[in-house]
Amino acid sequence: MEGDSDRWAHLDIYEQKLTAKVREDYDQIMDNNQDILGIAAQYEIPEIDIRRAKDYAFGSGVSRYQFFPEGLMVAAWRRLAGAQGNNLDRMFLNHEIYESDL
Repeated sequence: MEGDSDRWAHLDIYEQKLTAKVREDYDQIMDNNQDILGIAAQYEIPEIDIRRAKDYAFGSGVSRYQFFPEGLMVAAWRRLAGAQGNNLDRMFLNHEIYESDL
């Protein structure tokens, strides 16, 4: 995993201060290796697709595409990982899978 400073280098100092908690949440998601298997099993999606979508949305895709950290994405991922996802969370997951495949 990229270092936090590398992944978020595109944020200015004020954006970094504003998003400190959400960036910590992104790190926690990337450090969790158990969520991929659980989401894949729960939603019957290949593990490789979940892994790619996770890296795209929370890992290497952040710096590559200069994404802004988003708390709603963190909340959706956590619900998915806890088998508590709703229809919008599933739509988010499908979107990230699709977008990460482009």
